[in-house]
Amino acid sequence: MKKRKGLLSVLCILAISLTACGSASKMESSDMAVNDSYYDYGYAEEYYPEADYVEEKATEDGAYGVLASGSSSNTSSKETGQTGADTDTTVINGEKLVYTCNIVMETLNYDQCITRLRENIEKYDGFVESENETDDAGRWYYENYKKTSGTKHMSLTVRIPTQYYNDFLSGIEGQDKITSKRSYVDNISRQYYDTSARIEALEIQQDRLLDMLAAATEIEDMITIESRLSEVQYQLNSAKTSLASMDADVAFSTITVNVSEVMEYTPQTEPVKSNTFMDRLKNTLSETWDFFWEMLEVLLFAVIRLIPIALVVGVVVLVVGLIFKANKKKMMKKAAAQQVANPPQN
Repeated sequence: MKKRKGLLSVLCILAISLTACGSASKMESSDMAVNDSYYDYGYAEEYYPEADYVEEKATEDGAYGVLASGSSSNTSSKETGQTGADTDTTVINGEKLVYTCNIVMETLNYDQCITRLRENIEKYDGFVESENETDDAGRWYYENYKKTSGTKHMSLTVRIPTQYYNDFLSGIEGQDKITSKRSYVDNISRQYYDTSARIEALEIQQDRLLDMLAAATEIEDMITIESRLSEVQYQLNSAKTSLASMDADVAFSTITVNVSEVMEYTPQTEPVKSNTFMDRLKNTLSETWDFFWEMLEVLLFAVIRLIPIALVVGVVVLVVGLIFKANKKKMMKKAAAQQVANPPQN
């Protein structure tokens, strides 16, 4: 009897797994927010009667409702944006929109522009997601350096609550020159509600598997149920993470602002002739004199840096010379002593 019960339990689990996999694939490939695969589980009528399910989904996000095909509804075609001929499709009353905007702007007063941007971000309860600032000024460390062109640049990625999206854009316009502005609206309603329906189906399957696990008595059945339960929980957590990410994108719009500093152009009334012979001669003499002093400076610093090395080398040479001189004297004395002891014979 126990073996038969275990076999029946395993068959039930496999049947549920197959129907779950089939319905999940249908949900991902379907163009509707909730399709008929949800009802293939056989749980919808038990847990969500059709009328109650429609009413609950209609109030879930305020203005959104999902009506399965064949259910009665008093929603007009103006409210749904669909004609009466679309009776086999899902009716969506609310939408999930993701707003994105890319702005490129130029400013004569870089510091004031950045200050205004930060004030607007704080005013509309936003935050800076990423920030990158550069300054490509050359020779800024020279005493006689004079700035002749804009060198500062900043790129900001800002997240602003969606209800303040247009207000924020209006707040940064009009004071500086906007050279480029691109806005995008991504409707993720279908993906969002597909994921929501998938989460509900997975939660129902998880509850059923937990009930079966609690009632299982055979170890083989427990292992099989736990394996399938782990898969369902993994899919459920992944779907919830995806839904939370979509909620964040819907709640906070993404705005990228690129700010570049520019200088005001002042044309001369009378053109001034430049680069004459005297100008070139004066510049050449000035550059030659500067080069001469730079070379003297380099030589002076080189001598100062070589003094310790020269001292060490001198001491070594002196010691070696003294040793060599002492050895030479010894050799000369030894040679003289040998000559005295053994005088040469004619």
